[in-house]
Amino acid sequence: MGVTVREKEKGSGEWWIFIRQDNIRRSKRVGGKRAAQDAAKQIEALITLGKFDLKPKSKPTFSEYADKWINTVVPATCKRSSEKDYRIILNKHLLPAFGDKNIAKIGRLEVKEFLLSKLNDGLSQSTVKHIKVSMSNVFNLALDDNVIQANPTANMGKIIGQKKQGKPKKVEVLTRQELNLLLDTVKEHYPEFYTFTLTLARTGLRIGEAIALQWNDIDWNSRQIHLKRSFSNSRFLTSTKSGHTRVIPMSLGLTDVLWHHQHEQRRRFNDNMPEWVFCNGNGEMRHPDDYRKRIFYDSLKKAGLRRITPHTLRHTVASLLLNSGKSMMFVKQLLGHSTIRITVDLYGHFLPDENTGVIDTLDGPGERHPAAPYRHPTPIQSKKIDSGKTPKSL
Repeated sequence: MGVTVREKEKGSGEWWIFIRQDNIRRSKRVGGKRAAQDAAKQIEALITLGKFDLKPKSKPTFSEYADKWINTVVPATCKRSSEKDYRIILNKHLLPAFGDKNIAKIGRLEVKEFLLSKLNDGLSQSTVKHIKVSMSNVFNLALDDNVIQANPTANMGKIIGQKKQGKPKKVEVLTRQELNLLLDTVKEHYPEFYTFTLTLARTGLRIGEAIALQWNDIDWNSRQIHLKRSFSNSRFLTSTKSGHTRVIPMSLGLTDVLWHHQHEQRRRFNDNMPEWVFCNGNGEMRHPDDYRKRIFYDSLKKAGLRRITPHTLRHTVASLLLNSGKSMMFVKQLLGHSTIRITVDLYGHFLPDENTGVIDTLDGPGERHPAAPYRHPTPIQSKKIDSGKTPKSL
């Protein structure tokens, strides 16, 4: 191990530094003799301190930064359900394509061709956008580490394209008669699940949100449910989908049924009340599949109704409210949609049909003449009017 200074070609005036370390040799042209000698002293000092290494640095791979992102950043910033989705994207799409590649060598063209190939494979634009977002987050870590100079996924939304605008998807709903039939059937055959079904049918709660309700979430005086959590992916508790507490008004009928449900639960557990509104025989929170697979679908069959999902009850709540004249904003807030556009796209066709009588409200006082209705002139009359002659009929 050592550092030497000499001219590579005697008399050339170009001085070089020659470094040898652990059977690795490097050389570099410095310039004048004095500058080469000074540089050599600095390198020798770094070698003495153990801060100089000629061994080539390992090239960081996409997999290394992906592992850092999914195991440190994602758990600290995302819900567990989102973490699960990100892990699927990494393992199924990104790591097979880029895992062993030097992250600094992955270029924009390669990323573009990869995303387009996913579209051509039949993946939806939404899925490909989620793949792109995952890639972008991994590249951002490398960018923060100064391993890359720019994120190759930047401004690539146009490549994926915008979601095609078509006719709004019509959601399936139950009529009021069908809903009443379903409720009566559940009450007859599965009375222990009647209150749960009625709660879904009167509040528009998602099944995971209703499962996670606790008694202290209910304000009896104001007749409100303060929704704070949800049972996500049938595995664990998490915050609501929006991340915020949502206030759900209760109808008089639902308030009465829940009140009696609480007293029945208190009697059953001898005042050792479980915290869960809808618990099993041991006082523990129920699993959504207990209701979905065993109760709901069997009740539909017994009632002679078509097969739907419990989420249809949520759509039904929206349709009934809109048909009764409630505003789209009220439905948005009730269901917890992030934007009014989601509500309009899903339920806009449930708004009551408006007729020309509504547009008449734009007329001011004295502008309407019911006794002298407007009459279009006949083609002959129009011709005479246009020629400047007044027809006799006028």
